[in-house]
Formats: sequence, C-alpha cells, structure tokens
Amino acid sequence: MEFYRNDYLVLTREQDKLFIQVTLPGFDIRDFNEIISEFPVIHLTNFISLRKALVEAKGESTEIGCIKPRVEVIISSDEMQTSVYLN
Repeated sequence: MEFYRNDYLVLTREQDKLFIQVTLPGFDIRDFNEIISEFPVIHLTNFISLRKALVEAKGESTEIGCIKPRVEVIISSDEMQTSVYLN
C-alpha cells in the first residue's frame, strides 16, 4: 500500500514493514527528516539501506524500517507504572 510519494521516491507499507523505491536521483538524505517529522509512525531501522537507495536511485523496492502502532502502551517490569505513547 502506498504510504507517501513525491517526485523522487515512493514509500510503501506491507503489513508493518516500510519500503522505499527511489525513481529519481538527487533527493538529499537530510530532506528525509521532513518526511519522518510529518509521519511520526515511521521507525527507521536500516539507515544504510536508505542512504544506498537514495544514492543509487535504481527504482528497486528496499526495506528501510517499520511502521509503529498509533498507540503504544508500555508497562514497567514491576507493573506499577504505565506509559502511553501516541505516534
């Protein structure tokens, strides 16, 4: 399923995995921070693959991370404290 698109790249989601397909060279990796800021559910797990995909721009689909759930509940080990995160 398509998650994000611009002139240079397409981000797709398959289950909880995030893939990038770079179609045009020239997208600066620093500009990717704006995408991450716009979509806080993105969890980048493979920075090297992201950088390589942006540099080579081969048009291949490359796994770069995962999609975090909208709501995360974390319970401490002693079960006395709970934290709720909204992504």
